[in-house]
Amino acid sequence: MRILMIPIFALAGGLVLSAQASADETGYPNGKPFRAIEQDFQDVKNDIADLSVELGDLQSDVTMIKDDVSQVKGDVTIIKDDISEVKGDISMIKSDVAALSMALSVEVAVNTEICSKGAAQCSGFDPEDAADGNNALVQVHVSVSQAGEPVDGLTFDDFSFSGSFVPPGGSATTLCDQVDCGGSFFLGGNGLYMMFLKPSGDWDDGRYAGNISVTDPVGGGSGIALVTVDIPAAP
Repeated sequence: MRILMIPIFALAGGLVLSAQASADETGYPNGKPFRAIEQDFQDVKNDIADLSVELGDLQSDVTMIKDDVSQVKGDVTIIKDDISEVKGDISMIKSDVAALSMALSVEVAVNTEICSKGAAQCSGFDPEDAADGNNALVQVHVSVSQAGEPVDGLTFDDFSFSGSFVPPGGSATTLCDQVDCGGSFFLGGNGLYMMFLKPSGDWDDGRYAGNISVTDPVGGGSGIALVTVDIPAAP
């Protein structure tokens, strides 16, 4: 009997020894492997919870980034609109500059004493200074330039006159044409021209005012200038 008990004791001892944790296996309670598994699961759950928090923070950051991107897109759209508006303004400015560069500069000087000096154009009109009660011609000199350069080569048909204002009782005024005033239009060179105004009846004392308009059919451009004629009362 004693011989039989030795292996049984050894086997029992072996079972006891196999149930004990090794000294190198830290973190597991000795003799409680299920507790060790429970602890591992708890650690995993804690790690997952931490990861969920981090994912939530990441989603919040992503949402903020999306909002920032949307705001940037909105700002870009506004900038594009501003750029389009600026481009439109630049186009308008270019058009205005182009129009200004094409504009004709027109200056006018009048002489009411040409007929009393015996000018040939006054044939058929009163040979006196233009004054109340007569129909003497008024000489007009016109200077035409463009961008500081004289404009030559214009013809009588390139000029027009609109006599908008006359004194009370006064007659309308017009440019004297080649039929009524032979040789009534002259080119002086350097952008200078000479022409004549005539009343439809007799002059009345006071101020006459109108515009001389000029159009250059060759070089392009147009211009306008105020013309005033002061007619004195009869002596």
